[in-house]
Amino acid sequence: MPLLALASDGTRFEAWVMSSTEWESLKAGYRNRALTAGCCGSAVVPVTSQTGWRFFRHKAAACPGQESPRHLITKTVVARAAAALGLDVTTEARLYDGAATADVLIRHRSWKVVVEVQLSRIPLAEIEGRQKRYEAAGLRCAWLVGL
Repeated sequence: MPLLALASDGTRFEAWVMSSTEWESLKAGYRNRALTAGCCGSAVVPVTSQTGWRFFRHKAAACPGQESPRHLITKTVVARAAAALGLDVTTEARLYDGAATADVLIRHRSWKVVVEVQLSRIPLAEIEGRQKRYEAAGLRCAWLVGL
């Protein structure tokens, strides 16, 4: 369930930052935009959950980057909090020429930080490896880890 969709004309749509009017307009006219997920390039549809969270649903369930509702909500909260501080925020930011995707990339004029939401179990070595790659690219990284 990505928060980011790309239109055929290159326009980026980030669900967490759109106004209600913009979101409803996109939902009404998304068929003309040929929306795709930034994570895998598959076609997506703008959706609002029963609890009011906005995201893009894959039309086909074959995306290897499927995220849980808790992951989606956590990314949204982080992105909104950073944006409320006046920082530049991008969710599902492509890094290393597309070789990696950061959950949330936050930019200030003098620094950048990645926030990774890791709610599923993975080996510590995997987290350490990702952390080293971020450091090598000159990025700070904060990890939100939970069960």
